[in-house]
Amino acid sequence: MSRFHIYPAIDIRGGKCVRLERGDFRKEKVYSEEPSEIAKEWEAQGAKRLHIVDLDGARGGRPINLAAVEKAIKSVDIPAQCGGGVKSREALDAYFSIGARWVVLGTRAVEDIGFLEEAISAYPGMILASLDLREGKVSTGGWMKNASVDVEELLERWEKAGLKRIVYTDINRDGTLEGFDLEKLKKVAEITSMEIIASGGIASLKDLENIRSLGSYGVEGAIVGKALYDGRIKLREALKLERDGGI
Repeated sequence: MSRFHIYPAIDIRGGKCVRLERGDFRKEKVYSEEPSEIAKEWEAQGAKRLHIVDLDGARGGRPINLAAVEKAIKSVDIPAQCGGGVKSREALDAYFSIGARWVVLGTRAVEDIGFLEEAISAYPGMILASLDLREGKVSTGGWMKNASVDVEELLERWEKAGLKRIVYTDINRDGTLEGFDLEKLKKVAEITSMEIIASGGIASLKDLENIRSLGSYGVEGAIVGKALYDGRIKLREALKLERDGGI
């Protein structure tokens, strides 16, 4: 089991760095006109990796803010995992061509296991899939619709396809600062051997400590967004969990 990783989130919409509440585009707060400046700030504070998402791409089904994502990636020396609109081989290749270290597949990974297998074969060790859950249901299409597959069946399919890591998001908590639901994460972790990066509602250092406590279940990291932007969590403090396992 690798050490615990903190992933500061950079969500891009309309070329700007924003945060949403529960994925609702009507509940948007702009934090910066220039996402690359945010990337540099997180790096300056000690971040070892970033999580960058093209929100317009996730909703539109193809990368839309690729230029802004590329500028953010190339503005820093730390690796980034990226996603949003990766529904074709061309989109997958595009993310890697601009410097993404890892790429997160969403809707297409849920709906087309063959595509997931192709991606894993082309980029071994560099592909993740996003398990986005709302009230226990798998969500797709930029969190706009529910998939017909249930969680356990989907995770089994992904494991058989050779997937090693997933991003798990509790949509009802995402961007709310209501606190992380550890029990839901534990239930997911108990039914898969894949490593998990957790997100959704993280509001405090205690949330991060709780998530890290599930390391023996394969939980290897956490994506932190609004709590960092609103100052609820200081990144330098959170990163102590990476360095020595404690705050």
